[in-house]
Amino acid sequence: AAREVRYARLLEIRERRDAQFIATAHQKNDQAETVLMRLLTGSGIAGLRGIHPMRDDGVVRPLLDFTRDDLEQVLRERNITPRFDRSNDDPRFLRNRVRLLIRELDATDNLAAIAEQARTQWPILERAIDDAEREHAQAGEFETTFTTLPDDEWLRGALLQRHIRRLDPEARDYDARRIDLASKRVSVTKIVELVRTRDSWTLRKRNKPVEANVTIRVEPIRQPPTANRQLIQLPEGAAPVFETRTRKPGDRFQPLGLSQPKKLKDFLIDRKIARESRDRLPLLLWNGEIVWIAGVEVSERFKVTEPARGTVYEVWLEGSGADDADHSPV
Repeated sequence: AAREVRYARLLEIRERRDAQFIATAHQKNDQAETVLMRLLTGSGIAGLRGIHPMRDDGVVRPLLDFTRDDLEQVLRERNITPRFDRSNDDPRFLRNRVRLLIRELDATDNLAAIAEQARTQWPILERAIDDAEREHAQAGEFETTFTTLPDDEWLRGALLQRHIRRLDPEARDYDARRIDLASKRVSVTKIVELVRTRDSWTLRKRNKPVEANVTIRVEPIRQPPTANRQLIQLPEGAAPVFETRTRKPGDRFQPLGLSQPKKLKDFLIDRKIARESRDRLPLLLWNGEIVWIAGVEVSERFKVTEPARGTVYEVWLEGSGADDADHSPV
């Protein structure tokens, strides 16, 4: 959880400063610890590549070839005292126990070399995955369907892992061979699930975004209200003049059950809305406030009360992509 918060904040700072990269201080000891942890927790070959020197989202790790001792020596030469996190000595955490074991075995260089070898050999393996993908996978923007799967266990897992990462770029490397293909529905990551039918398997995003080119319609409530339309409530006598747009930096939203608004970006992260989908979600605003995030949630300030303390409206989506959206009342 802390890792997710750190990267979310770094990405926010990068966006605010219009920077191209985020450089983190991961070094060779971190690499060795990551490799051993993934071995212990059942990672496949993809996971043994360890910490990547450069990620697709512009996060770079320029210090992976240097050990912690190397970096501390540089700091000593410059009379810089590094900050020490006492939680790094807490044996309750697996990484700390692994760190101590590697130190005792003096295995940092050997474990880091495994990551380098796995990265070097990975392009050869990727060509085999490419061939399997052409034969078995039908990929769409928000899902991948497999009418068949490779017989080879490793190749099958690698192909599934590729499309898990395609649908959820923040998914961690793990051994996809452990996925129970016999189950009708398996939660694979926070936003991706595997659904089995009689003739196929489908990896899909649970939070399928609504396209921004749909139209948000607002009308006074009908009696009874129409199914699959979101109800909202405006203050008594308020003019129903709305604005529709997608998100902007600094937007805030008051989720259901909360007494205060929070950053819209933080809310979307909490709800596990994929990063690439957040800029496409249509928003309904009244008087500058976000009333409804289409397909996600209505604001606490505009939910319908019993008895109603204002004028009730129903809102819905029309246009391309609207029929597939999950915009039932929440």
